[in-house]
Amino acid sequence: MSLIVQKFGGSSLAGTEKLLHISHIVQAERDAGNRVAIVVSAQGDTTDRLIEKAKQISEVLPPRELDALLACGEQASAALTATSRAPTMISDKNNDLAIVKIDDPSFTTLGEVPYALATGLADVGEEVLTLGYPLNAVMGDEIKLTNGIISSRTGFQGDASSYQLSVAVYPGNSGGPLFNAQGDVVGVVNARLPESATYAVKAPPISTPSPSRPTASACPPTTPSPQAPCRRK
Repeated sequence: MSLIVQKFGGSSLAGTEKLLHISHIVQAERDAGNRVAIVVSAQGDTTDRLIEKAKQISEVLPPRELDALLACGEQASAALTATSRAPTMISDKNNDLAIVKIDDPSFTTLGEVPYALATGLADVGEEVLTLGYPLNAVMGDEIKLTNGIISSRTGFQGDASSYQLSVAVYPGNSGGPLFNAQGDVVGVVNARLPESATYAVKAPPISTPSPSRPTASACPPTTPSPQAPCRRK
């Protein structure tokens, strides 16, 4: 078995069709019995656009902050490339959730899953925690734990499908599980207001996602004021 390292530049990643084409290239190598490592650049002109946005704020770009900013484009490419190889079994766009299938001949099983999905609603004031890899270009690759409480049983603008939390989250926490003190998953982190609230989709929609619900953003359904916009993590 050979190890094949494949590098894909920004232009080859610009668009859904090109991402799917890359997935076929990678799968062909795997089918041939090779191990594959993929190196990707930011999509299209993403790097130029990120630099331009930064220069609108300041002409002087500190090296550390610039590295963290540009890494966002590369991380997005890596996630999209990996996702293109994972067939979606069912998706719920309204709640920003999806179930994907692991399509890898070398995969056997995860073994016994050490947690369960909570069947009831969490209480206001209940302690919760989340695990994730936020801002790994700055904070490093070790998994991070942050904790807090359920601040409200409804999310942004009274959204009944979400919780409001006091848990601190950052880019990279999106999609992370929200656990209660018993280790059950009570939700999935999906949005935040800067320097303010965090939101998580409640567990019941996770266990029964609806593919027929209308399309909506992962952020709350209505954009808040320009002073406090909703951000994906």
